[in-house]
Amino acid sequence: MRCAIRDWGESSSCHGIPHMAQASTFCAAIVWSIILAFCAVGFVYFFTSTLSQYLRFDKIVQLNVSFSAFEITGFRRQMERTARHFSRCFQLGLEAANFPSVTFCNINPYKKSKIQMVPALQALMTVYELSSNGTLT
Repeated sequence: MRCAIRDWGESSSCHGIPHMAQASTFCAAIVWSIILAFCAVGFVYFFTSTLSQYLRFDKIVQLNVSFSAFEITGFRRQMERTARHFSRCFQLGLEAANFPSVTFCNINPYKKSKIQMVPALQALMTVYELSSNGTLT
C-alpha cells in the first residue's frame, strides 16, 4: 500500500506532491506538506474572494466633466464644486440600483440667470424646453 501511494505521489502532476514523495528525509516531506497546504489554502481564499467579487456584479462608472465653456468669474469654480458633488451623489446611488438604472443627484445649484449669460447654454436650454413640451420634432 505504501509503495502504491509513493508511486502515485511521484507521478502526480501537482507540483508539491512529487517533492513530498521523493523527499529523502521525513523533515523534507513535512516542509513540502506545509508548503503545499499553504498554497492550497491561498488558492481557495483567492478563488472564493474573486468569485464572490464577480458575483456581486459591481458597476464601475467613471464620470469626467470639463468646463472649458464656463469662464465667467466664480461660475467655473461653482460648476467644478457641483461636478464633484454630482459625482459623489452619482456613485452613492449605484449600490442599490439594478443595472442599467441610472441615478442622478437631484440637487440643482445652477442659476437659470447665469446660464442665460452664456449664448451656447441659452441655446441648449431653448432646445431642451422646446423638446420637453413637444414643439420640437
